[in-house]
Amino acid sequence: GDSCKARGSKAVWNWLREEQSNRDARGQGSMLIAQTTCLGRCHLAPIVQVVSGGYCTGRNEAEIVSAIQHQLEKRRRTVDAL
Repeated sequence: GDSCKARGSKAVWNWLREEQSNRDARGQGSMLIAQTTCLGRCHLAPIVQVVSGGYCTGRNEAEIVSAIQHQLEKRRRTVDAL
């Protein structure tokens, strides 16, 4: 949506695409990413929904990237425990 675009969603999307490629190259498992229509949380923009972990938000790109990395690491630990 417009709020996400205005607050840096393109940079977050680019980081996600790069992380997806890096994970595949490192053999760390695949990660499905998709752009969506508005998630209705404009006050948290930009926002990323992590299916296995809720939403990741932040005041800037660095905070959002950190939150996404935390969710990915949490998911990796869960999968490793299985």
